[in-house]
Amino acid sequence: MNRKIVNTYQYKNADGKVVHETIRYLPKDFTQRRPDGKGEYIYNLQGIEPVLYNLPTLVKAIRANKKVFICEGEKDADNLAALHFCTTTCAMGAGKWRDSYTKALYGADVVILPDKDDVGMRGAISIANELYTENIMVKIVRLPGVGKDVTDWIETGGNREALIELVTLTPYYKMLPALNWFDDARKESTVNLLYWLDVIKENQFEGDFEALQAIHDELIRRSKFGKPYGYTEKCVNMALQERVPVVHLTATLLNCTDREAIAYLCKMYGINPQSMPKWKPVIKAVK
Repeated sequence: MNRKIVNTYQYKNADGKVVHETIRYLPKDFTQRRPDGKGEYIYNLQGIEPVLYNLPTLVKAIRANKKVFICEGEKDADNLAALHFCTTTCAMGAGKWRDSYTKALYGADVVILPDKDDVGMRGAISIANELYTENIMVKIVRLPGVGKDVTDWIETGGNREALIELVTLTPYYKMLPALNWFDDARKESTVNLLYWLDVIKENQFEGDFEALQAIHDELIRRSKFGKPYGYTEKCVNMALQERVPVVHLTATLLNCTDREAIAYLCKMYGINPQSMPKWKPVIKAVK
């Protein structure tokens, strides 16, 4: 099969020297290479320490207290950079994060924009855990719409102002506390279920589909009974109003949009979407 090079993405160290490159081909394929010091290339990354994409710009952004956006791939990083954000990624995509990348982000205020699939979300959660452990401020922002990634979102109308709003609305990531959450959530108590929905919201726990599936199933189970399960509607109302991942989980399970998922949940629990109060938080500028 004949391949055509469509882009070469250079990874430079803090001094601007090329350390390695990612080559993108058509049909879609990628290879990694590094300079051999003689004007040619060696097509592997053995014997070198890979660096983050756009590292020189990233270093300057951290010093200027600007947010750093981690995308899943160089194409997404370049497209988002065109909207005047500081962007980065790592070679070879999700699951290839290194300790050295975390160290390069010391002092940063990070936003992770994962691809909307299981691999992307699990990769984002893994990176966020690494950063959180090192006291690095981090958010995971799920882009709306039906597209898979940052590029799709931009091509369907996403812009700088919309992303600033999404980032502002998203709480900072926290690792989920080590608790026996499901046993507690199943206890027939309004407080327990509300608490765990809140834990999910605060921790942006979208990546653990097993946990969210259990919460979703528990909500469905409770909806089939009358009193003393009347508080279920209150729980779901809270989930919808505060945009917790129950909506995103339902959208994933039904392979539909978030808007369609909200309509589904409202119908399931007999809730009038028009009766839900509008949430209008104050939007602050993102540097």
